Amino acid sequence: MENEDEIIDQFFCYEDYLDSQITPTISKFLSDKKMIRNLISNGIFGDVLSQKEFEIRKKNKKNKLKTKKETQKKQDQIETNLDKNPLLSYLFEKEKFVRKKEISILLFIQYKNPKTNEEISGIIDFFQRLNTENFEDYYLGKKILIPNQNDISYFEFETKKLNIGIPSKYSSFKTIINIEDQNENFLLFQNIFDQKIIDLGFNLNFEKENDPKKDQTEKIIRNSLDDSIYSIIFEHKIRK
Repeated sequence: MENEDEIIDQFFCYEDYLDSQITPTISKFLSDKKMIRNLISNGIFGDVLSQKEFEIRKKNKKNKLKTKKETQKKQDQIETNLDKNPLLSYLFEKEKFVRKKEISILLFIQYKNPKTNEEISGIIDFFQRLNTENFEDYYLGKKILIPNQNDISYFEFETKKLNIGIPSKYSSFKTIINIEDQNENFLLFQNIFDQKIIDLGFNLNFEKENDPKKDQTEKIIRNSLDDSIYSIIFEHKIRK
């Protein structure tokens, strides 16, 4: 009995499939094709697919081909968009490591709306966004990756309003408001998986170098995408 791929590739309809089962011996003794097809479909000459099974297999194969084409088309669209967007290209490559909790990524993004000139900034927990949104929309260019009030920090320039997000089960960082040590920044971030406290503000000062004596597992990647978005990527290797 032919497999699913062979059936849809070789036979246009069920009648063609039945005709392929007609042997010279059958033709020698029977001449009525309609009767022969009926006998074959009822298994008189051996096991064959029923018409229902045949049509289901054809439908399944067509659906697989359609899904494959759609997936390939979507992948091509993603690759085209990533070629134009270094930030998303970087995140796309790192996504699997973030999901496996090998690294954590914080994104500082400053965005100026080109239509209203409203300006916002914030720090995004990539792990949290991956677990609460369909990130494919960003990779396809359907959505713009900018901070919102659900992120771990969100700041509006016009109102000077700062919002600190509340950690959830999807977070990889929690925010610590530092009011004691004036030598450190106001906002510190503690990695939930290894408890390391990160002073992100220090790393935003590009005039300074990381102290080699400290346990520094992070790196900064600066990326200016266009006139409306400026981003910095902060990558933290999670300690086991």
